[in-house]
Amino acid sequence: MSKSEFGRRINRAPQTVQDIFNRKSIDTDLLIKISDVLEFNFFSLFRDKSDIMRELDIRELRDKVFHIAASLENIISSQKDLKDMIEPIFLGSLAGETAERGEYANRKMKQAAKKIVKNKRTVKSR
Repeated sequence: MSKSEFGRRINRAPQTVQDIFNRKSIDTDLLIKISDVLEFNFFSLFRDKSDIMRELDIRELRDKVFHIAASLENIISSQKDLKDMIEPIFLGSLAGETAERGEYANRKMKQAAKKIVKNKRTVKSR
């Protein structure tokens, strides 16, 4: 369909048709006429506000899930660090806790404590 034929069908001059093509927005009455002429409902392309809000809710939930997953990873890591800290103490006490085992247990406890502090800082920075 030519521009002049299109303009004739929507009752607009050829220059006005070109102006319509260059616009950033369009009047709803004119869009209704254009939809009738082209036999296409352009209003079906507009999303419902509830769809947009639903999309925003999904993004927000996705962000929260990501943050919770990161927090859970840090908690699991901290639990492993605590296990590493407690296990040598437990094993040392079972073995009569020689001086060497006691020193080993203290080293492991300090290492685990440093990891826990580091993980807490990482979670707070997020």
